[in-house]
Amino acid sequence: MYYVYQDRQVQLAIYLKAQKFQREFDLPFSTKNILSYLSNVLWYENLPKSLSSAINDILKITASELYDYLAEEVIAQAKHQTLAEFQDYLKKQ
Repeated sequence: MYYVYQDRQVQLAIYLKAQKFQREFDLPFSTKNILSYLSNVLWYENLPKSLSSAINDILKITASELYDYLAEEVIAQAKHQTLAEFQDYLKKQ
């Protein structure tokens, strides 16, 4: 079975996409962010059947798609936290 996440070319494409976002948009997206988006959104139900389709999926990701996904993740995580867990952040403001 083709295991897409361990493919070196897929890992390189993810790394290059993260670098592109950082360089062109000055957005601090990491390879971990992109991998999370792929596994939880694009490839959640069906992994790509070929290397070329996996690479195409990665190259098609837009900054706004990734930003929206990460914003939803932060909101979902914040719902499960108490006000005490935000004290450090509130003190800085």
